[in-house]
Amino acid sequence: MIHKYFSSVHLRCRWAFWFVVCNTIIGAIISLRFLGPIDFNGNIASYAYVASYWVAHFTALALGAWLLIFVPLNFISPWNRLVRGIGILLLTLGQILLLIDTFVFLNYRFHINRFILDLIVNDTEGQIFSFSNMFWIMAIACAFVLLTVEIVISEWLWRRILQKKRVRCFGPGVVFCILLTVSAHASHVWADANSFHPITNYNKILPLSHPTTSYKLMKKYGWADPEAYAKKDSLKVKNSAANLNYPLAPVQCRPTERPLNVLLVVIDSWRADMLSSQVSPNIYDFAGKSSRYESHFSGSNSTRAGIFSLFYGLPGHYWKAMKDSQTPPVLVRELLRQDYQFGVFAAARLDNPRFNQTVFQPLRELRLNTPGKKTYERDANLTGDWKRWFEGERDESKPFFGFLFYDSPHGFSFPPDYKKPFEPSWENVNQMLLNDDFDATPFLNRYKNAVHYTDSLVGEVLAHLEAQGHLEDTVVIVTGDHGEEFNDNGKGFWGHNGNFSPVQVQVPMVVHWPGRAVQSYAHITSHYDVAPTLLSNVLKCSNPIDDYSVGADLVNQKERQDWLLVASYSSYAILEKDRITEIDPLGNYTIYDYSYRQMNKAKLNYDVVLAAMKGLKRFTTK
Repeated sequence: MIHKYFSSVHLRCRWAFWFVVCNTIIGAIISLRFLGPIDFNGNIASYAYVASYWVAHFTALALGAWLLIFVPLNFISPWNRLVRGIGILLLTLGQILLLIDTFVFLNYRFHINRFILDLIVNDTEGQIFSFSNMFWIMAIACAFVLLTVEIVISEWLWRRILQKKRVRCFGPGVVFCILLTVSAHASHVWADANSFHPITNYNKILPLSHPTTSYKLMKKYGWADPEAYAKKDSLKVKNSAANLNYPLAPVQCRPTERPLNVLLVVIDSWRADMLSSQVSPNIYDFAGKSSRYESHFSGSNSTRAGIFSLFYGLPGHYWKAMKDSQTPPVLVRELLRQDYQFGVFAAARLDNPRFNQTVFQPLRELRLNTPGKKTYERDANLTGDWKRWFEGERDESKPFFGFLFYDSPHGFSFPPDYKKPFEPSWENVNQMLLNDDFDATPFLNRYKNAVHYTDSLVGEVLAHLEAQGHLEDTVVIVTGDHGEEFNDNGKGFWGHNGNFSPVQVQVPMVVHWPGRAVQSYAHITSHYDVAPTLLSNVLKCSNPIDDYSVGADLVNQKERQDWLLVASYSSYAILEKDRITEIDPLGNYTIYDYSYRQMNKAKLNYDVVLAAMKGLKRFTTK
């Protein structure tokens, strides 16, 4: 009985081993898609490292899956079909996730991570991620094909195992994989200790990648470059609630007897060149009677850090510290202290990302969402709700702060009967079709139509404010949270949060300020400047801006650095006049021109980087 049991376990373990090996080969082939956007600059060391690490990575995944999942499963379950069925389902799911991850990486240059999973799990109403029926049909078809392939491989392997056929190349294959694994990790240990970018810049191409490092050991034997390693280490940013020091000093403000109201209108994914008479005619007309900032940048290429930078005047790296400590922005705290009423209406949920725990943390009756199944419905509803609040619920004896957050351009959404000014317009958005060769025109036109629709709603808000006689006492700011790319640079980027080129981080900025002359400003400004401008000029705060922000007054053209720092969820970039230096969480950097082509001979401008790092660490204690 015992002999029969172990004999059965042995057969199933052999099947599982080769089944995992076959899936590893399939996974390695699917993962070749990750190489599509990668530029190795003709460097032999880069080619050699990536090739060897490819084998090492998938060897480790195969061995781990077999030892940690299939071997225990084979001992627990006595039924051959059950083990094979579970194996087929698990590895089919793994291949599907890997395939999905390739699409994520090709568009955004990062892998599915905890933050993305958190967004997906909490996006129960499809406000952040929405896909067409064609997308789901193609996704289901791919899943069915993968499942069929897994079943065929499983049955074929089981028959060979029963026939006790052995693989002659097993021994040499194992030795080959071991040698390449040792080589890949050893080269990365040396490269990390010496800050050798032709190797370290490529260690995040594959998902679940964790190449070996051992700086202390390398330094002990004199095989490290301490100076180079220290420079790379200084580029890492670690902010936590435990060492948060924000603001640096109590804010001192003196309210006026007749304070100005503030209305902040933010349009999700509104890129800079979409402020035009054709795409956004109402806002364009309003901009003609207001001040325009022609070189304005968000603090990020993403919504979370973009809105964060707008209210806090700080880079997105402070997000976690603010959220964990439930620390609201100085701007919101001071508005409340001066008895401003808040009218906050957003089409996207304010608890995903958790703006309710950061930007609007002190608001006890915060409206987290707007009703409506479609994005365009929510945008229309928030417009009507704002007007009803303004006319009926608002206490006219108090100043108000309004925040309207429109989402239709982000969802490429507009009513089915909306007269589309831009044709041809993509009928259904299907991200699976996007690649370097895809004609962006119909997709871009759909986006323009969504912006045009949103502009009509913002036009209603502005006309209503004027009809109520409040343009005369209200600062009105209209801007975007980040840009949107349609493979503009031919590098395979679609959407946002993929890079830090101007199409993803530059946004319109229109400011109507009662009593001030209308002017067009050419100097570089950013979202970091909005909170300081309001605190200094509306709320009459006398503190130096450095006490609570890395920005400046919007109209201040002097004493500005000739570079700008923009941040995403973990990486950040420094925009200079002729280049973009992108830095990942590990301190590795890559320098691009403004078309996002690598500048292979460019050197790190370390003085600028150090100055930028001060802003990323200014509001933390040592």
